[in-house]
Amino acid sequence: MVTSSSFRVSFTLLLLLLSSSHVFASVSAAFRHKSSTARLEADALLKWRASLDKQSQVFLSSWDGNSPCNWTGIVCDKSASVARLNLSSSGLKGTLHGFSFSSLTKLTTLDLSYNYLKGTIPLGVGSLSRLTYLDLSSNNISGEIPTPIGNLTGLLFLYLCINKLSGSIPRQIGMLQSLNELDLSENDLVGSLPPIGNLANLTYLNLFSNKISGSIPKEIGNLTNLSDLRLSDNEISGSIPKEIGKLSSLEELYLYKNSLVSEIPGSIGNLTNLQFLYLHTNKLSGSITQQIGMLKSLNELDLSENNLSGSLPSSVGNLASLSYLTLFDNNISGSIPKEIGKLGSLEGIDLSTNSFSGEIPTSIGNLTKLSYLSLVNNEISGPIPKEIGMWVHLMSLICTITGLPVKFPLLSET
Repeated sequence: MVTSSSFRVSFTLLLLLLSSSHVFASVSAAFRHKSSTARLEADALLKWRASLDKQSQVFLSSWDGNSPCNWTGIVCDKSASVARLNLSSSGLKGTLHGFSFSSLTKLTTLDLSYNYLKGTIPLGVGSLSRLTYLDLSSNNISGEIPTPIGNLTGLLFLYLCINKLSGSIPRQIGMLQSLNELDLSENDLVGSLPPIGNLANLTYLNLFSNKISGSIPKEIGNLTNLSDLRLSDNEISGSIPKEIGKLSSLEELYLYKNSLVSEIPGSIGNLTNLQFLYLHTNKLSGSITQQIGMLKSLNELDLSENNLSGSLPSSVGNLASLSYLTLFDNNISGSIPKEIGKLGSLEGIDLSTNSFSGEIPTSIGNLTKLSYLSLVNNEISGPIPKEIGMWVHLMSLICTITGLPVKFPLLSET
């Protein structure tokens, strides 16, 4: 006769057996899935490797078998899925057409920069939903930026610079609201700037050396975390929007070699962290705003080759950190303000080809770090101050004095 006690023991053993079988089955299924994923990723990567030239395939000779985690340039996550692929500066030659993006769903980093890849960026790049870092810079990639790139909403860094990309920047770029850095410089991109007002996390925006046209949108003022803005060497027109003064974190601003018109907005004085301001080679007009003197962190100021007029504001004397002041080829008139003598950090001044008049202020002798001074093609009169003889670093002095012979004082020996 079976007792209740022995029944309970038998029942408990049966439950343990069933539980163990379930656990074993679960572990076995997980292992099979893990193994299947590894094979899928390995097959996809090996297929791409086979599409590259022979030298590239030799470099990737460790790519063999069904376990990519030990292959060159690959880092896996805890589940043994490929998480990071970094083959920067590996001399790779080929295209991305054989790269199966959809097979690498766990990829967070893809860095193929500084290689010799050509062809277009496949539409499949938009399937990398976990991607945070994408760098295809310094290759020979051509064609348009694919619109599915807007699907990469977790992307923090996007570098496509120094390629042969063409067409317009897709509006879908504006969907990448997590983006910290965007560099599309040195391509053949055309059209207007995409809607970037939603990219509030952006700290670095570089579109240098393209063929971008249209105006700078006022929504640029939404990018309050931006520290570096480079839109130079394009075909951008219109005025500099006053909203640029909202970029309180900005340290570097490069808008040179465009077709910008109108005055420099007074709101630029709000950029108190600005260190480099390059607005040269545009069509800017009007007077230099007094608010320029509020940029006390400024190290380099270049407003040359514009149509600026009026006098040089005395507030320039507040730019205590300034090393280089470049204003040549404008229509600036009046005397050189004596306050320029307060700029003890100045190493170079170029005020040539303007309409400056009057005498050179004696306070200029305080600029003992100066190594270059050009005042040629102005209406300056009077003697050259003897205080210039105190400059021990001066390498070049270019000056014309109206109606008087030019006699340079002897410079002190170093």
